[in-house]
Amino acid sequence: RQPVVLGHGLGGLLAMRLAERRAVAALVLLSPALPAGLRQPAPIHVLRAVPSIFRREAIGWQVMPEQLRRLDPDLTIADAMRVQHLMGAESGRAHQDVLAGVPVDLAALARLPSLVIGGGLDRLHPAQDSEDLAAALGAEYLLYGTQSHFGLLAGEESYEPVAEGVRSFLERHKL
Repeated sequence: RQPVVLGHGLGGLLAMRLAERRAVAALVLLSPALPAGLRQPAPIHVLRAVPSIFRREAIGWQVMPEQLRRLDPDLTIADAMRVQHLMGAESGRAHQDVLAGVPVDLAALARLPSLVIGGGLDRLHPAQDSEDLAAALGAEYLLYGTQSHFGLLAGEESYEPVAEGVRSFLERHKL
C-alpha cells in the first residue's frame, strides 16, 4: 500500500518533492513552504545574509515562552516550551534553497488526492500562500483561522480541529 505523505512548513515542500519521485497515495500539507513558481525568488543579498546554520536565537526561539506565546497565541506556555526544546540547529543551505525557489512539478502532483491546510495566524507561511498552493494543485483547502504555524501541529489546545480535518480527508479518500 502506498503511503500518505504529510509535511509541515519545509516538510511540506519536501513532501511535494518526494511525491514527484515516488508513488504516494495522497499529500497532506500543513502550512507548507511554497515551491518556485508560486513565490518570488529572494534577492541575492538576502540569500548571502543567510547563516550556514540557524540556531534558536537566529529563528527567534531563544526567548521566554511568554514572548513566544504573544507571537503564537494558540500555544500554551507548555506548548511553547516543548517546541523550544525541539528546536535545534537548522540548515542555512536549506533555507537559502527555499528562498531561491525549489522547483516542483505541480501538474504532476495534481493527480493525487491532496489537502493543504493554512493557519490564519501563521507568520512564517501565511494562509494566503497555502490557499494559492491548494489552487495550483487542485487540492482541498482548509483554513484554521485561529491557528499559528506551530499551533497547527503542536498546540495542545489547537491541534485537535486540524487533526479532525486530516482524519476526515483521509476517510473521504478511503486512506
